[in-house]
Amino acid sequence: MTKCGKPSRLHSGSIKRQRGKPAIACHLLLLTFWITLFSESVLFASDPLLQDIRVSHNGVDLVWQGSTGSVYTIESAEYLAPYDTFAPLVENILATGVLTTNRLPLGPDLCRYFRVHQQGSTTNRLGKVVLISDFHLSPFLNRATTEALVTNDITFWDGLFSATTNGFFTPDATGQQTTTPLLFNSALNNARGACPYPDAIIIPGDFPYYNFISWYTNITQTSDVQAGKDLFVKTIAYSLMKIRQSFPTAPVYFTLGNNDTFGADYDMAPEGDEFYANTARVFYDGPLTNALNYAAFTATYTNSGNYTAPFGRGDIINLQSTYFSAKYPHGLAAGSNQLAYLEGELQKSAAANRHVWLLFHIPPGIDPAITWSYWQNNDTTNASADWNPGFLAPFCAIVSQYTNTISGIFCGHYHLRNWRLVSDPVNSSAIATVQIANGLLFDHGNNPGITILTYDRNTLGLVNESTYSLDYTNWYGSLDSTASWSIRYSQNQGYNIPDLAPSSLLSAWTAMRAATSGGFRCYNNEYTGGRIPPTCTASNWPVYYNSIRWTLPQQFLDNTSAGPGAEH
Repeated sequence: MTKCGKPSRLHSGSIKRQRGKPAIACHLLLLTFWITLFSESVLFASDPLLQDIRVSHNGVDLVWQGSTGSVYTIESAEYLAPYDTFAPLVENILATGVLTTNRLPLGPDLCRYFRVHQQGSTTNRLGKVVLISDFHLSPFLNRATTEALVTNDITFWDGLFSATTNGFFTPDATGQQTTTPLLFNSALNNARGACPYPDAIIIPGDFPYYNFISWYTNITQTSDVQAGKDLFVKTIAYSLMKIRQSFPTAPVYFTLGNNDTFGADYDMAPEGDEFYANTARVFYDGPLTNALNYAAFTATYTNSGNYTAPFGRGDIINLQSTYFSAKYPHGLAAGSNQLAYLEGELQKSAAANRHVWLLFHIPPGIDPAITWSYWQNNDTTNASADWNPGFLAPFCAIVSQYTNTISGIFCGHYHLRNWRLVSDPVNSSAIATVQIANGLLFDHGNNPGITILTYDRNTLGLVNESTYSLDYTNWYGSLDSTASWSIRYSQNQGYNIPDLAPSSLLSAWTAMRAATSGGFRCYNNEYTGGRIPPTCTASNWPVYYNSIRWTLPQQFLDNTSAGPGAEH
């Protein structure tokens, strides 16, 4: 324990915990040793008085005392350098003048800092959200369990799942390595430990496992497609129920991905898709009940999968981005309608002086993996985008027009934790940032991951992030429901930046140009969540590096060195 202003410094990069009992003992020892308590000046000073800290398998108990009638906030930080990252953890605590104990989850961090002080406007300026994406949840543990899920309410599903022996990362009845309920619930447990009282849960889509209905009919040996659709919807309802159980007071903002459809991948009707009608009530009840009314939600969601909902002092605009995809099979009209919806919603928010987050599934810009597959065969004229290229420039123009309104963009799809800048279509300046979430599904060479983002409640500006991953190698086959997702990365620490604004990430991008730079190592490690081998190499880095900065294909080609292994 130390005086405020003399904290123990954490090293940047990742912190890992091995599985097994010795690791738990080590975890508790490190927490006891490293957790640092802060008051306004010196430990055990009055108002508030920080009396004790107790660590056990059940959590961390903070024992403190404040002035009767005063309202306090408990804040926490994952690290103290290079920037102060304290943000509210528990708010609106009315002190009674006697010792108070607040129990907090252990969380995945091996090192955490706390402070308690009187609540005020500056104290509660910051908030946190949980970003978790690409569940691809598979309930297909075996045939008997799958058949039982059809006839049992989702409130009984955990009991059915507990009777199975599918460990982390092991194949289920599909024969594939999937996101099992064990892995999904482990992610929620660790997210709650890292951020027990978030302002919101952000989900950038792809709820079910691939080809869900086909797997259902194959595993159960039935031709009842409707039963497969019903199980599909129940599986989404189960995932949302578990999220609500973990975070009962947080609204859940979601968008749909290319696998969120009863049809084939990327295949949904341009308007009024059956999936939208069948899932509207599931997505609304609980997750969005207190955010907007049902009629306002269904007015747009059941038509095109879109909706806009208030969030704090701003709004979140959710778009069904599959209509933008180059793989969408039903023409361009639906994508054009999405751009019109986006522009109209931004006009409303801007007129009301409300900041906005955009929530898509498929990120705008260059797909570096596909582009590199061409470049390594000396086709350096290719710049492949996930969106139909015709939508990219109009989208960038809209973002440029509302750059003072848009405070952040969230996507998923890649299953790989990364970020990129949106470039102005005229002058190529960096006008917005896109935070691309990990997948829980680990089939792209990634460890599964979750992200905690700190933001400014007044502007929705992103301030800080920490991403936590579960190590594939160390935890393969384990049935340990208490597994710690303790591989942690931070863009703030890795790039030495004070926030996640476009200007800060642009400076990070500029400094990571060389494949020998610290920024390159940070990006590469967080990209796969620490899984080996890393994706980026000296050869493909020019492609990956420039895909971060340039949104439009021609911008990318104009600024990328030609050829594999080119000096950059």
